[in-house]
Amino acid sequence: MYRRISPNQLSDSFACSTYCFSMLLARIFSKEAIAPEMMASETASDWLMKGWKHLTPLWELLQLLVINQKYLQVDKTPIKVQDRHQKNNMHQGYLWIYHAPCDNLVCFDYQKGRDVKGPKEMLKGYGGILQTDGYTVYETLYANHADILLVYCMAHARSLSTRSSMMSKEPIMCL
Repeated sequence: MYRRISPNQLSDSFACSTYCFSMLLARIFSKEAIAPEMMASETASDWLMKGWKHLTPLWELLQLLVINQKYLQVDKTPIKVQDRHQKNNMHQGYLWIYHAPCDNLVCFDYQKGRDVKGPKEMLKGYGGILQTDGYTVYETLYANHADILLVYCMAHARSLSTRSSMMSKEPIMCL
């Protein structure tokens, strides 16, 4: 069946199944009854990666639009990433989220760690209000930056206040 479909059509089908429906390639192969002798999973994986290269200009444009906003919300979240070269075939990665609420734009940036490298590169040249969760990376990079006003998320502040009041024997006065 798949011998009659062009590689572009098959590649599009893999991309849609993988990224729209969150299906792993192995699951797609079993669902579509693609035998290993018909196509190696590495071939499908290579097709997907080559397809992403065509989307790079769109991602760069989105990044430019987001970074040129005067108000950004930034956060990161841990994600498990499949990795054949790691124990249990997984490693811990981080998805950094850059949200421009005024224009309802969101840009995601994957990094292997949560150090200063990711935000430093992504926010190069940024000037405006930067709202974060209070993670020390932002403080290190932007606390004394002339063009950036660093502000914090009230949900995180409330959470820290609640935890500290539960541990304290003295009442905490709120302003």
